[in-house]
Order: sequence, then structure tokens, then C-alpha cells
Amino acid sequence: MKFSDEIIEFLNDFKFSNGLSVPISKINDELISRKELILRIIKNKRVIHLGCCDHIPLIKDKIKVNSWIHKQITEKSKYCLGIDINKDAINYVRSEFKYKNIIYGDITNNKKITEIEGEKFDIMVMGEILEHIDNPVLFLNKIRDNYKTNISQILITVPNAFSYRNIKNLKKNFEQINSDHRYWFTPYTLAKIAIRAGYQISEFFFVDELQNKTGRKAKILVIPYIQRKLTYYKIRKYPAFRTNLVMIINL
Repeated sequence: MKFSDEIIEFLNDFKFSNGLSVPISKINDELISRKELILRIIKNKRVIHLGCCDHIPLIKDKIKVNSWIHKQITEKSKYCLGIDINKDAINYVRSEFKYKNIIYGDITNNKKITEIEGEKFDIMVMGEILEHIDNPVLFLNKIRDNYKTNISQILITVPNAFSYRNIKNLKKNFEQINSDHRYWFTPYTLAKIAIRAGYQISEFFFVDELQNKTGRKAKILVIPYIQRKLTYYKIRKYPAFRTNLVMIINL
């Protein structure tokens, strides 16, 4: 999906509205998971995988079932450089699983990371990171200032504020959230942050982490099965109800 030229004018502050209506496609487009979309986009590309390690207790089990995203990006891409600030996780992965394409680095430090400097990368994958950052505009701006000659695009994934799960929780008068998150995002607010940081918006997608669990296998109880089918129908018909937002931005 892409923003119209009119919405781009508002995103760039050429126009202002106190009640802007931002169209969201109702097209019954492909229902795909966040991971599947990432792997499709990065295929045969030179990739930087930011925040690549995951929590140490989870890595071993994910590798066993082939669900560790850094392993999958490494296998699908032309070349993948993983960057993380968790030294313990980096050492664990390098020693236990012999992954050598993971390094320690602060992507916002004014001193460039040696392995990036002088190189060209097609895309940086920034999965589920921005919602943990105190100042996302400053964070993205520092990356652009440091690496605008080294990286062509950034793929950002964040939780979707409009998700059907959130709406159901609100009907029960509570919010369910990772306690370290600072923000919920919509297509417009994420794009506004990126543009404020000096980027251009390429396109965005709604993806769903529940899609492989919904509407596939019936359980014994009829009501839960009907509820799952109804959820599946809604997230198929209305993409904005899906759990996550993916946006590709150009440096």
C-alpha cells in the first residue's frame, strides 16, 4: 500500500488538518506473516539485521524449530550482517552455533561501524525495535546521518495500534502491551516519524502474526472455532485489523 499524493503533503507539513481522514485500502490482499514478508523482501539482497540476537533463553529453541529470524535472513539473503548491543547474546550465538556474521555495534554512535563503512547494503531490517526507543525520530535520524551512503532502504516492523486484538481488549476495558513499549503505531504516525527523521516513504503493509493459527484447524468446541473463523474473515477483509505494520523507507 502507498500513501496518496495528498496525504504525502500532510506528512510533509505542506498542509494541516485537525481531523485528517487517511484512507486505508479495503482490498482483500494477501494475508501474510511479518516473518514471511521480511524473507520475501530481503531475498538475494545485502542486508543489515539490526537487533538480530533475541533473548538468550529463546535462541536455542527457535533454532531447533527453524524459527530464529536471523538464521532465516542469513539463508535467504545474498549477505547478512547482524548487529546487536547485547554482548552476552552475541557471544552465546557465536560460540554455541558458530554464527560469525553477528557483531556488537551501536548504530547511532557517531563513529561508524567498521563492517558497514565503505560497504553498500540494499536494506536494513529493523524488526520490532522502534516501539522500544525513547526518541524514534532522533534514533532514525542518527542512522540516516551515519549511513545514508551505505544503506538504500530500511524495513521497519512495529505493533499495529489498529489490530483486532487491541479492539477486542478495549471492549473488555483493558490494554494488553509489552511493558517496555513506548508507542503504538499507525501507518500515518510511523510515516510522520520517518519523514521527520529525513526519510522518504516507499510503501507499507499490514501483516498478521496469528494468520497461521487462525481458521485452519477446528477444535472440539464449536464457539471458539466460530470465533477464530470470524477473526480470520475480518483480518482478511480489513487489513488494518492485523497485528503488525511493516513500512519500507528510503534514505
